[in-house]
Amino acid sequence: MKNTGVIFANDVSEPRTKSLNANLQRLGVTNTIVTNYDGVGYERVMKNFDRVLLDAPCTGSGIISRDKSIKTSKHTEDVQRASQLQRDLLLSAVDALRVGGHIVYSTCSFLVEENEAVVDFVLRHRAVTVVDTGLPFGRPGLAKYRHHRFHDKLHYARRLFPHVHNMDGFFVCKLRKLSNEHEQCETEAQAVTTKKPEKKSTATTATRTKAIKSTTKRVRENSSKVEAHSPDKRSRLSIPPAPRTRPKTRR
Repeated sequence: MKNTGVIFANDVSEPRTKSLNANLQRLGVTNTIVTNYDGVGYERVMKNFDRVLLDAPCTGSGIISRDKSIKTSKHTEDVQRASQLQRDLLLSAVDALRVGGHIVYSTCSFLVEENEAVVDFVLRHRAVTVVDTGLPFGRPGLAKYRHHRFHDKLHYARRLFPHVHNMDGFFVCKLRKLSNEHEQCETEAQAVTTKKPEKKSTATTATRTKAIKSTTKRVRENSSKVEAHSPDKRSRLSIPPAPRTRPKTRR
């Protein structure tokens, strides 16, 4: 990007964010804001991104050639936990994306439970579609595996195998967001619920969001190559009042 635009680099691990900051300074990167949040629920902090790259935590089954301990240290429970976390992260990543934006989901694993099964789950719960990655190498994703049947478009994904491509096992899939239909339904549900959110957590999130937006503004002003633009302001969805009905009269 040559220091144009604004990049948000998020990691749930604080020590890794410190290392990331050091690398950014060493490389002369000035258009990146490092954040330390849980990726699940990141859309409540910042959203409407043009592109999102989700390098999801996984079992690391694709790097067994470099770490033999994975063969004995990972169990079925680890795969299930990783799969559930990956689903939650990908759902949040989609919710943080603007309509028409693209998201790339990747893992260093070749397990179906962490790859095609995760993407297929999100396809059934969000208005997104799988698009071609544009990669000239790798094998197509799986539309069926044993008794599992996944979305036909998952063949656009790419799988890399150590014994075939002479590199770590890897999975990558590219998706495009079609609409905010699911988010609108959630907004309606929250508007009619009687449960009130905690004031403390709301205030904390609002303060953090304000600080991030302020930092984003400074980054855009300091970058001479960034084109000035204003974000698309969308009005919040409000629930229309219920239609009035005339009382029934007995004859």
